[in-house]
Amino acid sequence: YIENMKNAYDPEYYRINVLGEFGDYTSGLVVKGFNDENIVDCEYVPELDIWLTCDFNVDPMCWYVAHVTHNNKVFFIDEFCVENTHTKQVADEFIRRYKDHKKHIWITGDASGDYRKTKSAITDYVIIRDTLRNYYGHNAVDVKKRPFNPPVRARIAAWNTMVKNSNGERKLFMNKKCEKLIYNCYNLKYKTGTSIVDVPTYSQIANDRNLKFLEHPFDAASYLVELLFPIT
Repeated sequence: YIENMKNAYDPEYYRINVLGEFGDYTSGLVVKGFNDENIVDCEYVPELDIWLTCDFNVDPMCWYVAHVTHNNKVFFIDEFCVENTHTKQVADEFIRRYKDHKKHIWITGDASGDYRKTKSAITDYVIIRDTLRNYYGHNAVDVKKRPFNPPVRARIAAWNTMVKNSNGERKLFMNKKCEKLIYNCYNLKYKTGTSIVDVPTYSQIANDRNLKFLEHPFDAASYLVELLFPIT
């Protein structure tokens, strides 16, 4: 049976009791070593730069807001996981939430956001950059990203090292409001017997709407981590 079914993002939701004993059902997870120690009451700090890291899937589009501290720790403080949307709409929502921000804003994420679409002469990054510069000022916003996406394995390795390294140190944290990202850390898996991330199919999503938010939040957040703290 399922114990403590509080909500779909609570790891206790997936703790299964079989014949009176609790087993380890975390094998095959993409994220290793993640637990409650990585979930902290980190909040927005106006005196720090903001990193905005993006995945440009349309449904859902997932962006994360993070602070990166001088001692190389990453704190994810907010998430945007919006269904059936477009880039300008989410950029406007970012401004609404952080309208009084005075420090620098760095934009990063999926390199494919820098490709022109057939329906538009400008890219997702140009849309975000120009929208934010029009509000915060030209010198307050910059794009910093890779020209092409790194291998998925590289992003996963960088993420796991920050979650908990070989010395037991944790340098990656998130606010509990980042529900979709926490859900991914506890549930994103590899295909059985492979190193390929098990992406939900459309039919699986039709049967369980939560699966729509599996993969894209992790992608959005891990682009930032791999950019700043790659495994060399």
